[in-house]
Amino acid sequence: MDKSALEVLLERLEKAEGPDREIDFDLHILECESSCWADVEVQVERAKRNGVVPYTASLDASIALVERIEPKWEYILNWRGWASRGRAFASVNEASAIDRSIAYHDTSVIIALLTAMVKALIAEEKNRADHP
Repeated sequence: MDKSALEVLLERLEKAEGPDREIDFDLHILECESSCWADVEVQVERAKRNGVVPYTASLDASIALVERIEPKWEYILNWRGWASRGRAFASVNEASAIDRSIAYHDTSVIIALLTAMVKALIAEEKNRADHP
């Protein structure tokens, strides 16, 4: 079974140790694909020339991305455990949903948030496939 682009992005986020410009580029493409205003091919060329928002380095940018991709989602950011042994925690879900997409990261609440967002998108994609 081939992996979807979202599953590949999820694997890369789960392995990320910090900001990653290639992941930022893929998140930019994901945003373009989810937006009705964007011609993806034009946006890809523009991004190659001008660069993209540093989603993996900016909490503000990553929160704004989640809010643009799915305005109905809510998110929780936290640090679990003690400072020296803690982990960043994030969860994303539609406000009325029972299930949450949860992610942890050893050092970055930003990476945890983006990982939870991609998990939620994968779950949404699977739900659409299971219930056409």
